[in-house]
Amino acid sequence: MQNQEKTIQAILSQCGSTLHIENNMHYQGITTDSRLVKPGWIFLALTGENYQGFFFIDEAIEKGAIAILTVPHADYLQPMKKKMCWIYPVPDLDDKAGLLLHHAWDQVSNKMKVIGITGTNGKTSSSFFLAQILHYLSQSVGLIGTLGAGVYPKLTSTHNTTPSLETIHCLLYQWFHLNVQWTVLEVTSHALSQSRVSGVQFDAAVWTNLSQDHLDYHQTINAYFQAKLKLFKKPSLKVAVINLDDAYAPVILKNIAKNVTVYTYSMSQHQADLYVSFFHQNKDHILADIMTPWGCMKIKAPILGRFNVSNLLGIIGVLGYYQIPLSAIESAIHYIQPVSGRMCYVQSPKMPQVIIDFAHTPDALKQVLIAIRSENKKSIICIFGCGGNRDRAKRSVMMREALLGAERVIFTENNSRDEAFLQIVQDALENLTPEQSLRVQVIKNRCLAIQQTIMNANIQDIILIAGKGHEQYQIKSGQQIPFNEISIVKDAFSMRKKIKKSLSIS
Repeated sequence: MQNQEKTIQAILSQCGSTLHIENNMHYQGITTDSRLVKPGWIFLALTGENYQGFFFIDEAIEKGAIAILTVPHADYLQPMKKKMCWIYPVPDLDDKAGLLLHHAWDQVSNKMKVIGITGTNGKTSSSFFLAQILHYLSQSVGLIGTLGAGVYPKLTSTHNTTPSLETIHCLLYQWFHLNVQWTVLEVTSHALSQSRVSGVQFDAAVWTNLSQDHLDYHQTINAYFQAKLKLFKKPSLKVAVINLDDAYAPVILKNIAKNVTVYTYSMSQHQADLYVSFFHQNKDHILADIMTPWGCMKIKAPILGRFNVSNLLGIIGVLGYYQIPLSAIESAIHYIQPVSGRMCYVQSPKMPQVIIDFAHTPDALKQVLIAIRSENKKSIICIFGCGGNRDRAKRSVMMREALLGAERVIFTENNSRDEAFLQIVQDALENLTPEQSLRVQVIKNRCLAIQQTIMNANIQDIILIAGKGHEQYQIKSGQQIPFNEISIVKDAFSMRKKIKKSLSIS
């Protein structure tokens, strides 16, 4: 953007304001965080989750702001001047902030390929697979999601799966000037509800699925769906790739603009644009024949589960739209690696097999158990818990899925936060039959639950530890406590070996 466009007048024009600025100064930067204001900057006083931006107007002025745009408030209904700073109330500023940042950061998302992936499950794996494939094909790709943010493969952890509005626009600006050609974002329902991706010019959007989650925030499944649907209504969208196996697919398809190219995908429905005609899973890889609008693919990948093949279908749809040759995609898929903490096998000689997975929703837990069962006739023990201060309604549903997929269930803590574990247990055990209750054991301490299960399991058993996956912590009473499940499993293996050895000696 040319320097003359970086003016207060230009920013107000982006808001739809016809107000004429007599002293139309050039600004040096723009921010939504008063702590980051520098001399010559504009401060956007937005509505936060826990605060009102206009509380920090005086702080921004003291730091040298030359202009402040604020949501209208009793004290700010007309333009006014404080010291050397003009304050402008802007109706619907929260909704317009993304476009202002897009404008201020040189509109860089217009100059990159930006792909958004949303759904209850599969966002992380889909985005990670896509980043790996592009990287293998010598494409520079920025990744934002559960695993962190950065130019793949160098990622830095972030507090939220989808970071703040300002962080995203700043990252896109930085990456563009590093010649990054692609950006892949996991787009959560919270981010869409809170306008955290406002102003980002998405080229492509992928829909994985929708099942019960986050009802503590959205209240109803329909509100949760409507939040995610916003991604497919973005005016910049050029292509949408939709999972036809998901019950919400027909509604999404009806809401996509006619000028958007649409591809559907399915694990079995041959009317989809991309579908699987053959699938086989071994203990360490999958084989699949995939029909696409661009021809047939035969893939082999070191990942497990039909759900992961479904994730691959979605990103193949995106890559096909961008005319990436199927032969190149096939070659790259052969080398992709699963996401850390997703279907992660921890094995040791003469020990029960342990699988660690992030599954923390009813459908994710169901799919993981199906994937394990499909290749094993062994007894499955499922260790899982439910987060505190989160969706209470899904706890009993998760318990039912665990009992359907496993012979035994160990219910334990998983980020209890500030909620009493007893309440979480009561919700999870609600409406169980006497026979089901006999198959459930409650062990509050997650480390102890893992250790005891491994110590007492038969060597033929498979132990699924669900809910934490890649996370390296437990959240309890406002504290983040280090917690590494792989280390705990390995320590339990060592203890079991020592006990077995001592018993054989005696």
